[in-house]
Amino acid sequence: FKVLQKPDKDYSMFIHGDGPGQRGSGRINGDHVPVRGQYPTSEWIPGEYVIDDLPVTIPKNFPHQTMEAWMGFLLGDDRLPIKGSSDGHDRTLSIRLSIPFK
Repeated sequence: FKVLQKPDKDYSMFIHGDGPGQRGSGRINGDHVPVRGQYPTSEWIPGEYVIDDLPVTIPKNFPHQTMEAWMGFLLGDDRLPIKGSSDGHDRTLSIRLSIPFK
């Protein structure tokens, strides 16, 4: 992520692994504190790039042939607004994967 302005709070990240055009049906959740909990968002510095990774296992019973990974930032029930490409729920599509075992 490129930090454009310093977040004023410590947000968690969420990743939603959904089927195409779905919200919640067979969802894979990946809520986590960025950078494996080592670098809270309130410490991020404008202009820097922050790299975050999260291993995700797609279960064999995932009900779709394609998974869309949507992501965003949240604190409780509040989400940070997404500027640019958003689904209208303050999530942005980070990757679309074909599931080879379907």
